[in-house]
Amino acid sequence: MTRALLIHGGTLGDFVLSLRVVSALRASGAAHVSVLGRPAVCGIACPRGGVDEVRDIEAHGYHRLFSAESELGEAAREWLAGFDLAVNMLPDGDGVVSGHLKRAGVRAVIELDPRPRPGTRRHITDQWLAAVQTEGILGGGDAPEIHIEAALADRARAILGERGTAGERTILLAPGSGSRKKCWPAAEYLSLAFLAHRAGWMPVCLLGPVERETFSDGERASIGQSMPILDGLTVIDLAACLTVARAYVGNDSGVSHVAAAVGARVVAIFGPTDPAVWRPLGRRVRVAGGGDGANWPSVQTVWQHVLEAIQC
Repeated sequence: MTRALLIHGGTLGDFVLSLRVVSALRASGAAHVSVLGRPAVCGIACPRGGVDEVRDIEAHGYHRLFSAESELGEAAREWLAGFDLAVNMLPDGDGVVSGHLKRAGVRAVIELDPRPRPGTRRHITDQWLAAVQTEGILGGGDAPEIHIEAALADRARAILGERGTAGERTILLAPGSGSRKKCWPAAEYLSLAFLAHRAGWMPVCLLGPVERETFSDGERASIGQSMPILDGLTVIDLAACLTVARAYVGNDSGVSHVAAAVGARVVAIFGPTDPAVWRPLGRRVRVAGGGDGANWPSVQTVWQHVLEAIQC
């Protein structure tokens, strides 16, 4: 195997976790790995996360992969024919996607279910690696890593400087998530910001499009009165800011997975979702709370994790 393709249409967090599969492909001999997905999500890994190329799954006729009634165009078939292996992480119960891939000339296709199997508490990436190993992909699949170059880190320091803080004194707080049920209460983040400020650190809040839609005007106003807000960043600039900050605190979210992958000191807060399955992977990740029937952790519990993180 010299050329491999990963097909991924999921969220930012799921894609970052799928970089373990990319690592396994590399370890098994793939000299080139392409991703067919959404560039706004997958672009963060090209080339910083082991991906050589990202193509837009919604462009150039690739949407026909999902149709049993139409065939791929010539350009799409020609591109796909250059791959020895495709790993498909899109739902394909009826085999339409795999059928198109094989007819285009892809030599082997592995179907990966992106969802955890019911009744298991195995990390989702271990499930994915076990599935590809049955097809002969025997690489170890290291934890996801996204490498931020020095120029981007310098730009991130300038961005934080515009908010009145130096990176090494900054604790980034991300109170949002793709699902509101996975969000530690905003009031708890405000209390955490107070503790950080009192201890001489500068809390800065990360807000993205999801938070602008799901947080009330009152919640956003309270956050803005308590700490500087960092919003409107590209995913790459966000990753760079996570790299230069002293620590990061966030929910079970895509940003938390990015933070872990760039090597940030991460405190990931879990409530109803299970960290055994969904925790961010990284050498400096701490998890507060989570698990079946678990209550949200207290502010003091999270703050203790933060204190331990900033000391390492």
